[in-house]
Amino acid sequence: MLADLDAFEKALNEASVDDVLHQQIASRLDVLRTRWAKTTSTEKDFESASDDEIFAMLDEELGL
Repeated sequence: MLADLDAFEKALNEASVDDVLHQQIASRLDVLRTRWAKTTSTEKDFESASDDEIFAMLDEELGL
């Protein structure tokens, strides 16, 4: 996967694109990054968690 990203980075650096295509590619990369971040996020949702869920998260964090 990392080798593919390296190859993609090289292709982007070597590409000659106009401003419109550049913006389209940048937007697509933003979407992909956002989707990837959502699938790998370990962020806890304290706002919608119940009391029991919050205590369970704290216990997990503290190793209890």
